[in-house]
Amino acid sequence: KGACPTPTVVPEDKKITICHIPPGNNQNPQTIEINESAWPAHQAHGDTKGACPTPTVVPEDKKITICHIPPGNNQNPQTIEINESAWPAHQAHGDTKGACPTPTVVPEDKKITICHIPPGNNQNPQTIEINESAWPAHQAHGDTKGACPTPTVVPEDKKITICHIPPGNNQNPQTIEINESAWPAHQAHGDTKGACQVQKTEGPGGGKKGGEVKENDGGNGPGRTNQTQTTEPQKTEEPKKTEETIKLKPR
Repeated sequence: KGACPTPTVVPEDKKITICHIPPGNNQNPQTIEINESAWPAHQAHGDTKGACPTPTVVPEDKKITICHIPPGNNQNPQTIEINESAWPAHQAHGDTKGACPTPTVVPEDKKITICHIPPGNNQNPQTIEINESAWPAHQAHGDTKGACPTPTVVPEDKKITICHIPPGNNQNPQTIEINESAWPAHQAHGDTKGACQVQKTEGPGGGKKGGEVKENDGGNGPGRTNQTQTTEPQKTEEPKKTEETIKLKPR
């Protein structure tokens, strides 16, 4: 009988904010909210009441472009990007801000063909290819632009056979071989084309007088051939008939 007992009211656990240091990871503090009743355990391993301090934000290092001169290799400047904080050290050894100057591009020397006259050998012109920048020096000693003229090829002189009448000795025709280009001069003094003809004459009684004589040409130049020479028939004298008295001695 009577009223029910009034239940004991357990007040709700108060929440508090702490800076929690995770065990084994003390570089990563975390702001968390816990029941106030759990605080003693957190405090025991180093947590602190209140939010964790806001970490100082280090701004990212600005990048700058510089022309870097490698120590000991100053002929090879390089455009590179560095942290601005590193600039003083680079500046100290001669680097400059900004990109390196673009190197001047020297165009490749153009080639030209010339007719080269070798000094001391002007009978032997040669077609060669040189750098155009070298042309003034070649021009100064007589070279010309372009290939050397193609030399005219003189065909080999053809040989012909003629009957040659030696001047002052027209009774001794000779068969010889000459260059065709020499023919007009030979023709002018009575030579004829082709071998000399052997003349044969009939003697009394049907006998042949005269004859041909073949001999090696004693003339000038190559191509000596057997010569045919006409000889005059030799004249023979008839014995003189005289009247003689034949005296016989008596026996």
